[in-house]
Amino acid sequence: MKKLLSLATIAALLLTALATCGKPVAPAVNPPLVLGEKYLTDLDYEAAVLQFEQAISIEPKNPRGYLGKADALLHLDRQDDAVQVLADGAKAAARDQRAALNEAKAEVEKSPVDGYIGLSFAYEKLGWRDIAIALLKRVCEELPEESRLREALDRLIYAIENPAVTEKPDKKTLNGYGEKEYPEGIYKGNFVSGKREGYGELTYTQAVESKKQAWLFLTYSGVWDSYAVGDVFKGQWKNDLKDGPGTAVKSAGKLEANWNEGELHGAYHATYTVGPQLKGHFEHGKPAKIEVYSEDKLEYSHAYEYDVSGETKRVTMSVNDEIVIYDVISREDDGRTVKYKVSGSSDGVYAATVKYREDGTFQQAETIRSNERTVVYYDAAGQPTRIESYHNGKLHGYSIIQPDGSSKTYLADGTLLD
Repeated sequence: MKKLLSLATIAALLLTALATCGKPVAPAVNPPLVLGEKYLTDLDYEAAVLQFEQAISIEPKNPRGYLGKADALLHLDRQDDAVQVLADGAKAAARDQRAALNEAKAEVEKSPVDGYIGLSFAYEKLGWRDIAIALLKRVCEELPEESRLREALDRLIYAIENPAVTEKPDKKTLNGYGEKEYPEGIYKGNFVSGKREGYGELTYTQAVESKKQAWLFLTYSGVWDSYAVGDVFKGQWKNDLKDGPGTAVKSAGKLEANWNEGELHGAYHATYTVGPQLKGHFEHGKPAKIEVYSEDKLEYSHAYEYDVSGETKRVTMSVNDEIVIYDVISREDDGRTVKYKVSGSSDGVYAATVKYREDGTFQQAETIRSNERTVVYYDAAGQPTRIESYHNGKLHGYSIIQPDGSSKTYLADGTLLD
């Protein structure tokens, strides 16, 4: 069985199901249907397919036969056939049942595991909650006990088995699915003993900034653990904190990552509306490795080391098989001015000083190599706008960088160079 690419996507389907579950539908008198579902429980998927085919011939408008057959086909690695079965079912089913089948079909098209959850969603929406839970439990049993996916699905099963609470639940006794307003935003999801536990979505109504720290070259800071009004976090919670896989959907892009006790911890993948993709992992809220990709090509990477106080002490940068090491020498201005010793490059050992703004973006960077000095100035977005070169303390020339990345270079007296 293939693993899930986005746990938050799967969990969101079930959350919707909890909020929109249909009325129970009386089981049909259709022996092959009942036998097919028994074969699913027995993990005899070949036999289940044959029984569901008979069940569909007896009741061609009953979506339960199509859902069961699609379940069995997915377990037989016949994903395309499962998609076609659901498409046929959507055409044959009653109008008020087609949406559930089409939504399941869309999930099956993504991946087998997305498909299992999509099928559960359809069962739930059509009123067969027990079958939805049985399907999820069967999938869980096929996963390693220590896997994150199994833990996430276990929590989702709990959310389905303990669904509705009052519209304004008491925060001390709230269990199951509910909605509650917090200082930072509105949470909709699962609760255990009044605390956020399991899958839930938090829509931010107040901006929240993560702890600021100057991370060398981390100019793309828009999708880390900071949130603007309207941003949404979708994922796992434990003891009222983000804990487990989740997705942060932001105006600047999307971050798929893992959290532990409220902090980013583990692998992550950040994509931007405009700009590169970032991959790597965090350790207790701090980046341990950052890989920057452009059109799926690795451009460069950074590895971070920290001192006992949690401050960055070394950054190792890798570009085109060249490794450059930045060792922190000192910090000033409350950490906004950082001095480095740079080594390992083809230019030898030299000094660098970087000034950061309060939001962590670059303000100015300076390098000194013997009698050569280079100063780079950045705009409010952290993008370079001007580069100045000095020789023996005197301005030698400068470059003006346009927003589109193009530049013009001048001598100190203003003469434009071709």
